[in-house]
Amino acid sequence: MVVLAVKEESSTRTVLEIEVPAEDVEKTYAAVTRSYARRAALPGFRKGRAPESVVSKRFADDIRGDVLEALLPDALAAAIEERKLSVLGRPHVDDLKWEPPGPMRFTARLDLKPAVDPGEYKGVVVNDVDVDPTDEEIGKVLDRIREGHAEFHPIEGRAAAPGDFAVADIGGTFVEILEPGQSPRTFRDEKITLEVGHADSMPEINDALRGAGPGETRRFRKTFPDDFPNDQFRGKTVDYDVTLAALKEKRLPALDDEFARAVSEGDTVETLREKVRARLKREKEIERRRRFRRSILDALVGKREIPAPEILVESETTAALRDYARYLAQSGVDPEKEDWQKLQEEARPGAERRVREYLLLDAIAEREGIQISETELEAEFKRAAAERGVEPSVLREQMAKAGGIEALRDEMRLAKAADLLIASAKVLPSGMPVEVK
Repeated sequence: MVVLAVKEESSTRTVLEIEVPAEDVEKTYAAVTRSYARRAALPGFRKGRAPESVVSKRFADDIRGDVLEALLPDALAAAIEERKLSVLGRPHVDDLKWEPPGPMRFTARLDLKPAVDPGEYKGVVVNDVDVDPTDEEIGKVLDRIREGHAEFHPIEGRAAAPGDFAVADIGGTFVEILEPGQSPRTFRDEKITLEVGHADSMPEINDALRGAGPGETRRFRKTFPDDFPNDQFRGKTVDYDVTLAALKEKRLPALDDEFARAVSEGDTVETLREKVRARLKREKEIERRRRFRRSILDALVGKREIPAPEILVESETTAALRDYARYLAQSGVDPEKEDWQKLQEEARPGAERRVREYLLLDAIAEREGIQISETELEAEFKRAAAERGVEPSVLREQMAKAGGIEALRDEMRLAKAADLLIASAKVLPSGMPVEVK
């Protein structure tokens, strides 16, 4: 293998012109032809007895393909090793020239991982974040727990008022011009529970329920705007009828020891409060760490010129859009209705930032000699398997089939680099100005 020429298209892309000498090509060509001759069954010859000259003509295209398959990857790998290149993704091979018995020449376009100088990365200044939960925050969590155990009691003797819970039947008929014999489109939801006056409810429904008594039906007409999110109603006019079936009030249980024992066996109000405090503190500590990581990486990436290779940006953008499409599908939203071109443009800046962060952390991990041992990898498999409720060996096998083990190892390695940055950061008290250098 000989590298005839190198063309640097950018700091993250290069093109190599490679030649495989004629003698190497002929040696491989002869070996492939002999292999075909041993297996060939041609008319007029016993199996494996046909002359190689006949076999080479009969299977010319197949032999040529096998020779290319045998020589191109090895020649490309040798060129990459010779030039000490760190290649991203799969090389793009084109401009192939080979006329037997001559040499083989081709060009390979390679996306490269740029060399990143991490510079000084320890001691980045960040503001601290208070992780001690306030009494108000603890109280809000306890109130949510009480909300989950609320009881609904009938209201009698008065009309519906804001804050009441209405059990209602809601029907609608679309107002539209009908063809002869065509029935109007209708819909009906029965026995749904709504909080009267709630901001998430349609204002007209709130108005219809307010002041109504059980068994009373109220009607109204609504025209939806042309930009209404739900295309079933967009630009349409609907005649509604709202019937109040029952009226209820929500009663929260008292915050006492009996309630504490009901939601957490053996607890008192105070022990339940302390459990809530501990959980909130863990959540705040996780958020504190996330903010430190964000602040440190913003500071470091902002001070360095780190190229973002297009192949990595495209991959990161595609992954982000794939996750969003999965989220939409799980939420019952048709992904086909989204403007994916616009979403791709909006996702690109974030993808570029993440690529630059990855390259910086990778350079820091390399400088620090950070590696992930088999013991650490196995521990992560056990943790992730326990979280998913499967055996570690099953999870490892699944990841191995998907080619994800090395990706996990790399993710853990970069996480270690981020841990180093956080551990070495200079933490100032909350609210103290951070001097940007």
